[in-house]
Amino acid sequence: MAPDLAILEQDLRRTYERARLWRGLGAALVAAPVAVLAVVLSENSMATAAWGSALFLLLAAYWWRGEAAGKAALPGLAAGLPAFCCAITGDLLGHQCVDGVCVSWCTPLCAAGGALSGFLLVRIARTQRLPMAAVALAAVPVLLMGVMGCSCGGYGGLAAMGGAFGALALPGLLLLLRK
Repeated sequence: MAPDLAILEQDLRRTYERARLWRGLGAALVAAPVAVLAVVLSENSMATAAWGSALFLLLAAYWWRGEAAGKAALPGLAAGLPAFCCAITGDLLGHQCVDGVCVSWCTPLCAAGGALSGFLLVRIARTQRLPMAAVALAAVPVLLMGVMGCSCGGYGGLAAMGGAFGALALPGLLLLLRK
């Protein structure tokens, strides 16, 4: 009795997709050290762990899906590092008081990290000649990494990071579209 061709094709497709999913989950482990560091250094470790988990699952889905999403995963992770590092630095520095006036470092460093990440994303997109769909998808892990770090600044830190990211990334990406 010969196996039904449709059943065989379905079994092969399921095996193929399962292998791609496992490959995506394994590749997404690249984000684990960043997420663990953020949780250890954060004052709000539960929210940071949730954002880190979202980053892990997003990267796994990107690598599982492939195509434009697969091309977006590493550039998004790389471009998100400045936002993450600047925000963590701001959290570690705390605040500075001079003559009774106190200033928190978190929000300005979140803005600086967002700006650096926006610039870096445009630079990566230009040098690697990424399709616009991949660049748009790469912005999501950038922002997730920034959110993990910028929780120290509350909504103001998140707005500063997102605003600075958009202010530098959007004009650069519009210029790329014109070319």
